[in-house]
Amino acid sequence: MIASEKCREALEPGFPPVPLLQRFMPRFAREFPLLKVVLPTVTFKDHLVIHDGDREIQLWHPGFAAHTVGDAVAYLPKERILFAGDIAFHYVTPLAFQGHVGNWIKAANRLLEYDADVIVPGHGPIGTTRELTRMRDYLVTVRREARERFEAGMPAEEAARDIELGVYAAWSDAERILPNVMRCYQEFRNELHLPLDLPRMLDGMERLRGRPTDHTCL
Repeated sequence: MIASEKCREALEPGFPPVPLLQRFMPRFAREFPLLKVVLPTVTFKDHLVIHDGDREIQLWHPGFAAHTVGDAVAYLPKERILFAGDIAFHYVTPLAFQGHVGNWIKAANRLLEYDADVIVPGHGPIGTTRELTRMRDYLVTVRREARERFEAGMPAEEAARDIELGVYAAWSDAERILPNVMRCYQEFRNELHLPLDLPRMLDGMERLRGRPTDHTCL
C-alpha cells in the first residue's frame, strides 16, 4: 500500500471515536466497529514515479493540506489519465471540513496543468478538465463570498444560508456549504490547526438540509 507521508501520519492514531463516525455516516453504523486501520507500507513526500513494465505511474502530493493533509493523485502520462482522488469532486459538493479551501484551489489549479484527457474524481462521475474547473470555481465562489460575510461579522451558519449558490445548488449535498464556510472562517482567523466542532457542523447541515441523512461524505 502506497500513500503520502502525511496520509500515514494522519492514520497512525487510528479511527475517530466510533459514535462520531456513526453520526457522520449512519448508513455504515454497523460496519464501523468492525473496521481496522491498515497503515501504508510505502510512503512518499511530494512525488514518486513507479515503472510497471512500459507503464509509468506518477504519484503527487501537493505539499500542503487541500481536501485533507494526505491528498495524493496518480497520473498515467502514456494513457493521459489522472486519478485525482478527493481533490476532485464532479457534480458533488466538495467537503472541506478537514482541509484548507485556499490551498484546495491551488491544488486544483495544479491538476489542471496535467496533460490529461480523462480525470477520475474521488466523488462523482469520470470527467475532464471541464468538470474539475467547475469544482475549482465552486471553491473560489464560496471562499470569496465567505470572506465578505466574515469581514461583515456574520456568523458562519448565517453566511452559509445567505450565500447564493446558483448553478451549484443543483449539486448533491449542497448543505456542505456550511463546513466549507466554517473552514474558510478558520482559515481567515489562522485557526486551521484547530478541528471543526463536528457535532455543531452536523447539526447545522441538518438544519440547512431540512431532514436527516444517512451519510455526510459520500
